[in-house]
Amino acid sequence: MSAPPSYVLLLTDKFVDDLRRLAADARRDPGKVFLRQQVLRQLDQLSAGATDGHHALGYEAGKGDLRDCAVGYVQSDPEQKPDHRLVFREIGPETPDQLPRRELLAIKPRHGSNNIYAHVCARLTVIQPTANPA
Repeated sequence: MSAPPSYVLLLTDKFVDDLRRLAADARRDPGKVFLRQQVLRQLDQLSAGATDGHHALGYEAGKGDLRDCAVGYVQSDPEQKPDHRLVFREIGPETPDQLPRRELLAIKPRHGSNNIYAHVCARLTVIQPTANPA
């Protein structure tokens, strides 16, 4: 049973797409069920405030500014190190009497050309700062 929520989870459309992809993969391949279970477990923990993610992200020149984001580690194989990342950011409550919110941005593999960080930057349409034209 899940703990009472400490945060409201906001699922972006692209995050929902990621979840649907994971569910479809798990239906086709029983080996992918563990990953889906771990993602759902992480969502419960994020909602309950049982985790704040593994670490905050940062700024990397030429790639993007993700300083307002945090990342959680997720395993696709219980015998291996976590190879997927779940990126989210915290947002204050809409009104003082409501719970704070966590906006879920992406769940993707850590490595590769379409890794999690590239996806998050694209999803947030991070604009690189430019020099002040004088």
